[in-house]
Amino acid sequence: MGHLWVDTDSRNLLLDGKEMDFLMKEVDFAEEEKIGVEVGAEELNKIYNNHQDYPHIFSWFDRKLTKLGAIENGAAGIRSFGRLALFYHYPTIMDRVRRLYGKITNVKANQEALAAQGIRVDTASVDVWLIFSVAGGTGSGMFLDFAFALRELSGVRVRSIIMLPSIFSDKPDARCFGNAYAALMELEHYGYGRGEGQLGGQDGFPLAWTKSLYQQGNTLPGPVFDMTYLIDNAPASRVGQMALDDKNALCRMIAEWLYLDYSSGNEVSGLLTQRQADQSNFSAALNTVFAHDYSGVNFQEVFSRRYSSFGLSKLYVPVDRVETAVQHRLVKDLIVFWTRDREIPADLDNLLDRDYFHRVRINNSTEHRDFIHALETDGTGGRLSHILKGLIRDGGGEFIKNVYSAQVRKKMEDWRQDILQKQLNRQDIQAQRGTITKSILQNSETHYKVVIENLGKLVTEMLNEPRYRFDVTLEVLRRMCSRLSDDVEQFKKMEERSRASSNNVAGQVLEQLRWLDDVNGRFTRQTVIEVALEGIERQMIRELQAQIAGAAAVLASRLADYIGRGIQEKNAQGEKITVETGLIKQVMDYREALENEVLSRLNERIHAFEKIEPSPIYQELSKGIQETDFFYVDQNNNPIGENTLTVWEKNFFGKQEAAGPTDLWDMRNTLKQGEKKMLERLLNFARGAMIHIRSRRVDVIERLSEHHKADTPQYKAVVDQLLSYGKPWLPEPDHFVGDAFSVRDSKQWIAWWEQHGSESHEDFKKEVERHESYQFVGTTADRAYVASEVAGIPLMAIRNLKRYRDESYYPFLQRGEVLHTDLAYEKFQDLLLKKSDEVESYTGALRIFLQATLLGIIKAEKSGNGGGMKYVYVDDSQIFNKSTTLGTFSLAIARLARSQEKALREGIQARVVDAMNEMADPKMAKWCTLLSFHAEGGENASFFSRFPKTHAVREILKQEASRLMDDNGDTMKKTVHTELGNLTTWATSTKTPRPEFWAVEQPEGSGIYILENWRR
Repeated sequence: MGHLWVDTDSRNLLLDGKEMDFLMKEVDFAEEEKIGVEVGAEELNKIYNNHQDYPHIFSWFDRKLTKLGAIENGAAGIRSFGRLALFYHYPTIMDRVRRLYGKITNVKANQEALAAQGIRVDTASVDVWLIFSVAGGTGSGMFLDFAFALRELSGVRVRSIIMLPSIFSDKPDARCFGNAYAALMELEHYGYGRGEGQLGGQDGFPLAWTKSLYQQGNTLPGPVFDMTYLIDNAPASRVGQMALDDKNALCRMIAEWLYLDYSSGNEVSGLLTQRQADQSNFSAALNTVFAHDYSGVNFQEVFSRRYSSFGLSKLYVPVDRVETAVQHRLVKDLIVFWTRDREIPADLDNLLDRDYFHRVRINNSTEHRDFIHALETDGTGGRLSHILKGLIRDGGGEFIKNVYSAQVRKKMEDWRQDILQKQLNRQDIQAQRGTITKSILQNSETHYKVVIENLGKLVTEMLNEPRYRFDVTLEVLRRMCSRLSDDVEQFKKMEERSRASSNNVAGQVLEQLRWLDDVNGRFTRQTVIEVALEGIERQMIRELQAQIAGAAAVLASRLADYIGRGIQEKNAQGEKITVETGLIKQVMDYREALENEVLSRLNERIHAFEKIEPSPIYQELSKGIQETDFFYVDQNNNPIGENTLTVWEKNFFGKQEAAGPTDLWDMRNTLKQGEKKMLERLLNFARGAMIHIRSRRVDVIERLSEHHKADTPQYKAVVDQLLSYGKPWLPEPDHFVGDAFSVRDSKQWIAWWEQHGSESHEDFKKEVERHESYQFVGTTADRAYVASEVAGIPLMAIRNLKRYRDESYYPFLQRGEVLHTDLAYEKFQDLLLKKSDEVESYTGALRIFLQATLLGIIKAEKSGNGGGMKYVYVDDSQIFNKSTTLGTFSLAIARLARSQEKALREGIQARVVDAMNEMADPKMAKWCTLLSFHAEGGENASFFSRFPKTHAVREILKQEASRLMDDNGDTMKKTVHTELGNLTTWATSTKTPRPEFWAVEQPEGSGIYILENWRR
């Protein structure tokens, strides 16, 4: 399964325009599932200023929209902006679509899903759902192009759920209703089925999303969607209209309907099986059309029935939500179990001296001296002092052998200095340091790492010990830091004493060597040399001890800093405070993060569960916190206590994957990735640990009987709401639709867990059967679904559709607003049937309009954008001409059909009658030819060829020509036949028409050919 969110508003708000709450953010689309298709001012100007580079856009885009701002934070309710955004970002969108399609159909991935989860995926067939509203600009503007673009993918079935504008506004004159009417007209135009024997037809949809595709000129036939569901703001039962603030409840219903369509769980399997069994009936209904013949006039309107709706309500105990709440509660209890206060053991000092100091290897008591031992050890496990003594012993023998040498004193002094230089030089420059000094410093680094590693092990051990956790761990660290700070002072004193002793011995050695100048006897000179060698050894050992003590002091100081000695700062009040540092701060920060960030986010989740607003569609029967208590038990149905948490803590860390945390201290690395990542890990464990609660079920029918007795009004009201809100969310229309519903198919199902022999279950079934006939199917005990589906209905079935048109669509067009995404929008058929009186006024107005237009009495003005026409009637019967703007084709007909426009209509008709009466036979023949030309479409040269052949426009033109020819005999018919051929040849020719030809195109390039000089 894959998701793709496409919007011109990167804020990703809820359906009601509000910010997402916590729970919605938790299930928000991942970044790779989002495509922002905003088009900034700079990008738009690039398009607007280079029309020639974007013919695929300006073939339909109304240039008056270029005066408006950027397409950011939504499309501002302008459908053409939504379509432009798709065109501009088409390569990006389709690249993401293809990658998602490849991921979904990846055979290897699906084999892994089968092996790991037992889910079998049919990669040969992919369902794509487009979910959008027709009320605004983005979804309403791009859905047609998106649907046809998806058809290039192999094995794809494209289906849609369309939210109607009544969900967003209760003001019938709001733009969203005009947008919706325009969008639905376009959907209907491309939405006819192609089954055998079907009526109607339409242009293929242009595949023109890039300049290259536009130049290729390819099209695709309809239908747009294999299945289209319409969702209004009230169910067919009309029990109540959805409040505007409750529109998100409809989103939840839609989401659950899709879940029912694809889930394999026991809670939905019965309903899914029955729905699938009924699909063939629905398919038959969808593949028919509704053809309406108007009595008294010989024309027919054809509408597709490719539309459906559904309803889904439920009575339930929110076991799924309670299960989730229980999992969150377990995670919360684990965190509290880890972070709550612990008492400091009374014998902690003894424990430190007896165990922890030694284990960490910082025991510097008189008996142990961990640092001294570590620092004076050589690389082979020996002692540096032995190395030093060996050097002195080996070198001193030469001086005793050469006791009479005159240079012995000088050589001994140089030799002593050489040992100091090569072995114990403590210069800051590393290259100049002595070999033994380097060993001391290297030993210090090694021991530093050993202690740090041991500290980590100790912190890990103590945090994992339920008696200790954070409080005792922190106290141990503080006392260790304090002891190390004391050690620093002791080692410094040792260093001072040893270096003073070394310096003192050095002076004595120099004094003794000077004696060699005054003595000559062998024994005496040898004795002096031996005493001096002993002094040199003492000096070197004392220097070695001083350096070891100094390094130990530095090591102790570094380790104290690592653990954290704190720093002194002043707070806002100027008071001195200690700010923790080092390992202590890490432990404190980790605890604080668990208590504040993780626990706060967890509490926010839990609080969000408690604050979920009740759905007006769903009825919940819950006992609140008691429900959670009932489910919060271990595998033996015992309440979860500290012993259980101890066991589950070990299970949690013991079952982590290789990259997962191995203990509580190690888990801070997960927290570094964010508290959400840690919660995911903890909740995944909680789901597994609490899997046994799935067998605990609450019988919702029994719960209903606990709330209300079966014969009470309250009980009946619950069942009535359940059944009523389960009806399709598309109320029957309140305007004329004839017999448009005669072929539709509908089903109603109730999914429940029937317990035979249960009085409460029998009561419920009787109450249901008292209302209507339903199909009963199985589900789990904690819910009862009522679901319904109706298929094979025309768009005219939308409630208030007439108000969409009359109170929003027409007025917005009249004001010059752009509602359609096609400049030539007159080709789109009106969605509504007409009553007998409406038919008469409509066809009468249409006949007068067509005659007056082809006679030039009504002037057509071609849009500068290359799209539709605007019509003007000029009354020259008075001294001063009076111009009346009639507007576009549909607006002109609607206006002329109104009773209040009787004077205007009669004035135009009088001029038409005058023109007809003045026509001699030759002119009448040309007039009949012109009518026939436009009726037959003139080989698509006529403006009226854009209308379906069954449209009243074509039929009226044809009827008028036939009537006149019948009145004038066969000679007239023969003349018209000849002239029609000539006119068609001329109109479709690229040659310049000859002067004074009786039919001219006016305005040029419009495809409207009028009778020239009809007064002559």
